[in-house]
Amino acid sequence: MPIVLDVHRAPHLTLFLQFLEGTTHAKITLDQWDSFLQFNGSINLNLSNHDDDGAWPLLLDEYVDWRRIQKASK
Repeated sequence: MPIVLDVHRAPHLTLFLQFLEGTTHAKITLDQWDSFLQFNGSINLNLSNHDDDGAWPLLLDEYVDWRRIQKASK
């Protein structure tokens, strides 16, 4: 599936696509993609400035949880 993004505009892209490969989300809505772009502009790649009480869509919360599990397992 070609993506019109690159890691300069969306630093989370590679990891987010890996996350999606392991999920059961059949389709991602336009709102979720729009939020993903905003997430990339707001949240550091290392997630250091992520606020667990933020108002991100559930999909992005699940991505953050997945990233934390990946980091903990290393």
